[in-house]
Amino acid sequence: EIQAGMGRTGKMWACEHSKVAPDLMAIAKSIAGGLPLSILVGRKEIMDSWGPAAHLGTFAGNPLACAAANKVLEIMERDRLAEKAAEKGKYFLAGLSDLAEKHPIIGQVDGIGLYLSIEFIKDKKTKEPAGEEAGFMMSQCIKEGLICEHSGYYYNRFNLIPSLVISREEIDRALKIFDGIFSKTERKFGIG
Repeated sequence: EIQAGMGRTGKMWACEHSKVAPDLMAIAKSIAGGLPLSILVGRKEIMDSWGPAAHLGTFAGNPLACAAANKVLEIMERDRLAEKAAEKGKYFLAGLSDLAEKHPIIGQVDGIGLYLSIEFIKDKKTKEPAGEEAGFMMSQCIKEGLICEHSGYYYNRFNLIPSLVISREEIDRALKIFDGIFSKTERKFGIG
């Protein structure tokens, strides 16, 4: 839940999609709106097994970060950010799917809510990973002001993890930038 939680997938917690109730859940990053805070949540019998002071440390219980987390949770609920992430994610994924139809360098797009991914390949038949090409596209995206996470075993994937308050206009701008960069990359590397 550190990366996929806090409304990112269209539900408050990603585990809700599978209807699994985890024994322990790690929550961090978004929980305190940029302040350093991580939380371990668990079933009572597991958490009680530690004893009252076993999890304390120098930076535990930082009052400013905890206050920020309370405010983040309030805003998440008030503004229905998880619900909106589901809607915006469907819109973004539909746009990425349209690009996948157009661009042979795209092997697959997938995701849920605003937790999306694009896989790049050199050839639709062999599915050979396009790692070098993805690296080139990453540098082009940065030049255009579009920040993505370069990932995957072959570094041939982009993870797209935009702000939960991204607008449709910003999604459209990202799709337009991607379209141009994918075309440029296909020409440069002779794909398609």
